[in-house]
Amino acid sequence: MIAYADLLDVPFAYGGRDHNGMDCYGLLMEMYRRKGVIIPDVTSSTNGLLNESNLLIQRDSVWKSVERQPHVAVLFRMGRYVCHVGFAITEDRFVHTMENGLGVASEKFRDWEHRIAGFVDFVG
Repeated sequence: MIAYADLLDVPFAYGGRDHNGMDCYGLLMEMYRRKGVIIPDVTSSTNGLLNESNLLIQRDSVWKSVERQPHVAVLFRMGRYVCHVGFAITEDRFVHTMENGLGVASEKFRDWEHRIAGFVDFVG
């Protein structure tokens, strides 16, 4: 398992990429770094997470769809759009960060099933 405990409670920050604050894509970048993979930073000048998640889906040569499994990205719908990402840490848990004040948190997939849009993994 990839260690993540030191990231729990890191506060949410749009565009954040370190322990001072992270957005969901910054957390994804850090989890892939711990996996030994550097993924491109797709920060948006509009500070919108929607653009980041859409870039993941559109990069067919970089990201591929996979089944639910540990150590891959999970895409979430928030309303009608895929606009949130997390990182699967086990078969039934993932980490993510949201702006609701929780910061980085670990959650159960079963509590988010209705929002899951799919799973992707970085292939270079």
